[in-house]
Amino acid sequence: MRLIYAPEGGERQEWSFRPNELLSPEAEAMEDAGPWGTFEEFGRRFMSGNLRARRAALWVMLRRADPALRLSDLVVRVDELDVEYEPDEIDRLRTLIETNAFLTDDERAEALALLEQGEAPPEASEFAAGKGRAGVNGSASP
Repeated sequence: MRLIYAPEGGERQEWSFRPNELLSPEAEAMEDAGPWGTFEEFGRRFMSGNLRARRAALWVMLRRADPALRLSDLVVRVDELDVEYEPDEIDRLRTLIETNAFLTDDERAEALALLEQGEAPPEASEFAAGKGRAGVNGSASP
């Protein structure tokens, strides 16, 4: 996905943010940056729009150019930070939604409509993981 930072009065910056491609020190820094404890929980919060998780991702991207930057020094306005899916991610999500056996026809249509509008379906992190509404043991969640 694209992590977009457009500070007021500053230059817009964009990064391709692929959590699976982060180096271990970067992923560990994100784990330590919030109350989530694990990198997987960070990902869930990031995908659900948690501002602290998204700010932590921005911090790691900015630290690539400025290793001395501290998370506490990075103060952003809510509207300065955005996330967008990249075309290949949209295609992958569309396929996962279309083939997800745990979705009703109405849920599938709603998720696809959101995706077409450029928004993440509410369970996008689960779709991306190939789980849809399935629980860990493969059963449908309520």
